[in-house]
Amino acid sequence: MKKLSEQKLYKTPFSREYWRDAAKQLFDIRMLCIAAVFIAVRVALKLVQIPVGPSLNITVGFFVNALGASIFGPVVAVVAAAISDTLGCLIFPQGPYFFPFILEEISGSLLFALFLWRSNMTATRVILSRFSVVSITNLIINPTLMMWYYDVFYGKSYAFMTIPRVMKNLALFPAEAFLLTLFMGAMIPVVMKLGFMPKTDVKPILSKRHIVMLVVFFIIAAMLVVGYYSLFIPTQPQSVSVTSDELKLTLKSERGTYKLEDLDPNEPLLFTATLKNEGKSEIEIEYVGDITLVCESDVETVIPNVTTHEETAVIAAGKSVKYTDTFALEWAEIGGLPKGKYTATATVNMTVDGEETTLTVELPIKIK
Repeated sequence: MKKLSEQKLYKTPFSREYWRDAAKQLFDIRMLCIAAVFIAVRVALKLVQIPVGPSLNITVGFFVNALGASIFGPVVAVVAAAISDTLGCLIFPQGPYFFPFILEEISGSLLFALFLWRSNMTATRVILSRFSVVSITNLIINPTLMMWYYDVFYGKSYAFMTIPRVMKNLALFPAEAFLLTLFMGAMIPVVMKLGFMPKTDVKPILSKRHIVMLVVFFIIAAMLVVGYYSLFIPTQPQSVSVTSDELKLTLKSERGTYKLEDLDPNEPLLFTATLKNEGKSEIEIEYVGDITLVCESDVETVIPNVTTHEETAVIAAGKSVKYTDTFALEWAEIGGLPKGKYTATATVNMTVDGEETTLTVELPIKIK
């Protein structure tokens, strides 16, 4: 077998020879020993993070993942990813073990290897490798597996992606790609000198063009996520409010868009109406509040709230009272809700200091 430093470079992974060479790494004792070292380091670094802002942390495992994949190729990378994921779950368990999560680890390692193994490792390739992992592994594969996981173990619907998660991945991508390029630029000469990969004159060095590339990729990713989110993902919690005489009525829905197959008949919908004292002194009120739901596509489908909230309350300044409805009784009575556009309405009739007032808010939702 040729020395690693003398082996062939490939422009793309789309050739039989590329995959034959990749498979041969499984029978190279030296390469398997290197992979074992990288597996141990990856497992040890699973919980290590670099804080860069509120709720923003850069995990460092992908640095080792990228370097290892660039040394031993896609076939060994897949095996190493499967082993490191299994060991990580055994050593650092987080909830019930869910075997399909192994696909997330494998996809990240495989993508790095396809871009970086036996290649002229330019900064462009390094940036593209990280972009592919963020867009495919973090924003598609992981949320899909999480949805499956929550359904299997908790019987609950998992919000396929959330705005904070998406924005976190997008916000961190430029910094991660920048740091990964610097890391690979520093490590590749060392790895070549040790004879772990073919020697080339090309090094991953950042230029102004690459900075522009990072910005462009960030914009493209943001546009794709927004488009995907608007088409397929339930919208995040939303609310509508109205204020009158220092009293504020807010109606909040769990989501703006529901998938019919995800709805739990025991709690199909969740609405919370909040009456808040916006003034500087306490208020004693008598109120009657209810939430109704009307299907706009069928004017005859009116689902009234059978539970009307009627009580006297003393609301301190800045404090509030709440009432909720899930429409479970209505769901059971009519055998489920039809798909379509709905309007949820919260109405509160109040007597404050002998004066009567009515607050009403309307919130559109959709069941598809």
